[in-house]
Amino acid sequence: MLPLPVPGTFETLVLHRLTAPGQISAPVAAVLTRLAEVTLEVAEELSRSSSLPTSI
Repeated sequence: MLPLPVPGTFETLVLHRLTAPGQISAPVAAVLTRLAEVTLEVAEELSRSSSLPTSI
């Protein structure tokens, strides 16, 4: 994961898969799935609270 500087109050992380789909171990898949779920939950909460910018 590499942090990418973004103006504002948010930090953006980029995940890059080095293996082909289907070749991820179960523990790694579980971590990535939970990370995606939490990211979506936070984005939805920020959207509900109007904390997300409306334009870039």
